[in-house]
Formats: sequence, C-alpha cells, structure tokens
Amino acid sequence: MDGFAIISLSQMMQELGEDKTNLILSDFRCPLAPDVEYFLLHKAVQFTKCSISSTFLVFTSFRRSNALIGYYTLANKVLMVQASSISKTLFHRLTKFGEYDATSKSIIIPSPLLGQLGKNFNHGYNSLINGDELLKIALDSVKRALSLLGGKTVYVECEHKRVLTNFYERNGFVKFWDRPLDPDETGLKGRSLYQMLKYFEKI
Repeated sequence: MDGFAIISLSQMMQELGEDKTNLILSDFRCPLAPDVEYFLLHKAVQFTKCSISSTFLVFTSFRRSNALIGYYTLANKVLMVQASSISKTLFHRLTKFGEYDATSKSIIIPSPLLGQLGKNFNHGYNSLINGDELLKIALDSVKRALSLLGGKTVYVECEHKRVLTNFYERNGFVKFWDRPLDPDETGLKGRSLYQMLKYFEKI
C-alpha cells in the first residue's frame, strides 16, 4: 500500500540487533487494547526468536522521520470449523482444502491466525493510518503467504466487543466459534473470545 513500509521484526533484529529493536518497539502505545501493546513490548521478540509467530511493523514518513504507526502478527494454526457454525456455501468451499471429521461434523483446515493487530497511539501516530488500512496490509501479507503455501482462509480471535466484531464483519469476517480463554490468557475481559473467519475468493 502506497505511503507505508512494512518490515518484519525478524529482519529488524538481524539488521539492528535486539537492543535497538526493543528501543524502537518501546515507543508503541495502544491504550484501547492493552494486550496488543503488551504483546509487542514483552512477547513479540521472544515469539519471533522461537518461530512461534511472525510480527510485522508498519512505518510511514512523518516530520522527516520514520514513524512506527502499527503492527500485526501472524501464526500458523489448524482450525476445526463445525458445519452448523457457518453457511452451507462457506462450509462447502472449505471442504475443498480441508479434512472432514464425520464424528464432530467439522472441517479441519490449516489457516493463518492474525493474532495481533494494533495502531500506535503515541505522539498521535494513530491518525496516520486507519484500522481498515492496517487490516488490508495484514491481509495482503496473508494472501502472499497463501499463494505459496495453499489455502484460502485467515482467522482472528477477538473480545466480545461490538466495535471489534463490527470492524471485522465489515471487512468480510464471519463468526464461527466462541473459544474459552486459556488459563494464561490474562488481561482480557470475559471468559471467551470470538473466532472469526475470512475466506478469500481470489488469492
């Protein structure tokens, strides 16, 4: 997308070293989603080093310097989607590249997880990109990965907040499951997260 530069956290650490990378990350603030801020400041580097997930930083030029305006994180996952949770049309599409489990009446598919997505509210940088633009950048990365690996889906997990579900639904996601929180998932409200799936007609 014009006007934005995307660099992987892995590449940044290779080029700048871990200390300087952490200094750049320390400028990120996301008061609307403290868990998104906490992940980038305290977990992203370790998850990258352990190949648990890949984090991508989004920059733009602002007042003659490069401003960190947002980031997103992707991870490889496997999903079980019950037939009763989505439309018949979508379920039929998923059967083309998934494995059907007759016992649970579910389709098991490999799918990237868009695990984190957030804007940097420090210095007013959040005004330099909107949520739809940041999500499009992330989805473009997913589509490039799927073009190499196969598959046609991506999914997210979000809190039971109407503003979040509206945002993802507006961008083509549909709810398919309500996942209970794991014991180590602290700092989130409620006892579960909505899982929402997007199917790409074209990659």
